[in-house]
Amino acid sequence: MKKINAKDSLILSAGELVSVSVDVMLKLSIDCGRVWVTQEGDEYDYWLQAGDTLILHPLRHIVVEADGLFSRMDLLPCIFSERNLPSDRYTATA
Repeated sequence: MKKINAKDSLILSAGELVSVSVDVMLKLSIDCGRVWVTQEGDEYDYWLQAGDTLILHPLRHIVVEADGLFSRMDLLPCIFSERNLPSDRYTATA
């Protein structure tokens, strides 16, 4: 499992999968393509496309897979804290 940090980028070819974890809460922002994301401890899986974001929780196993297209994602510092989130299932579009 690969550790990723704020200001890192993930670039995946069509069908490529990556297994990651983060040390602090980060926002995954999809620049292009479409990805499937699942996080340990979250009962939901997410399909995200360009313009979508998802909060990644620290110390959880996270799997990201590119759908049928090349996909690029940025990891951004998250201004939310755990107590400010409306739920563990927080997604938003930019």
